[in-house]
Amino acid sequence: MTCRHFKRAVLLCPLLISIVLSGGVLYAHEPIFSLGPETIFKGGIGVEVEAEYFEKTRLLRDGRVVSDPLDRENRGLKLNTEIIYGVTEDLSLTLSVPHLSLEKEETSGGRRIKKNSSGTGDLLLRGKYRLYKRQTPGVTVSLSPVFGIKLPTGDNDKDPALGTGSVDLLGGLAAGYESRRWYAFGDLRYRLNTKADNVKEGNALNYDLVFGARPWLTEYDRPDLVVLVEFNGEYEQKDRTGSERDPDSGGNTISISPGMLFSYRNVMFKAGIKIPISQELNGTQLGEDYEVVTALEAHF
Repeated sequence: MTCRHFKRAVLLCPLLISIVLSGGVLYAHEPIFSLGPETIFKGGIGVEVEAEYFEKTRLLRDGRVVSDPLDRENRGLKLNTEIIYGVTEDLSLTLSVPHLSLEKEETSGGRRIKKNSSGTGDLLLRGKYRLYKRQTPGVTVSLSPVFGIKLPTGDNDKDPALGTGSVDLLGGLAAGYESRRWYAFGDLRYRLNTKADNVKEGNALNYDLVFGARPWLTEYDRPDLVVLVEFNGEYEQKDRTGSERDPDSGGNTISISPGMLFSYRNVMFKAGIKIPISQELNGTQLGEDYEVVTALEAHF
């Protein structure tokens, strides 16, 4: 089911391109799996449609792959729509609305059991303020604080759950260097989770470093390609139920994520794959195999 939705999302990209392609140029280049410092112009509107697919099929115990007697598999597709608005030249606000399609399988008592759920996930409201920007011929250096709040709009009673049931706060800092040929981004983001139904998911720290290059230099109003490689890290604390910590939760994951950005005028197509290279998870947990993202973004 998720694969079918993923194929549909990919097939919608050419149609969406033909609908939104119009005058103007999309200047900002942002990483795929992390955040950059760019803001949209004052009064500008950006729309991004993103398809994200992941699979978890490997059981890890203290970071090492072990045999799974239940042969568990989790996979999911998130179709995410983002609306970006430029309040000022240096302040932009983003509303992110996810639609999730999740499934998990396991073998119990000699039977293969499958569970599915789908629907709207937790909404995210995010702001970005460009605190510093220095432009010299062909080079831009920027620094932006990031802040946000996640609202519990997803149904956390479903199995698999579509949300956490909690109101969570986000904060961080994103920096970027962009020239005609080279790109470099870095960010630190912290998510402070609150308690819901006596359960508190562990707070999370994301840390990312991104390098990119433009293989062919073109004019600003011509088709443009940028290739990227991201190094993405996420450290999560253990979950709590009441005052008890869950020993099979939290840990640190580091991934390498090659990707590309292809833009023409005011439209950009993004694609990338995130592959874990280190998963030091606490206790016994399913580790992520990979994550694939395709997205289409347009600015007006």
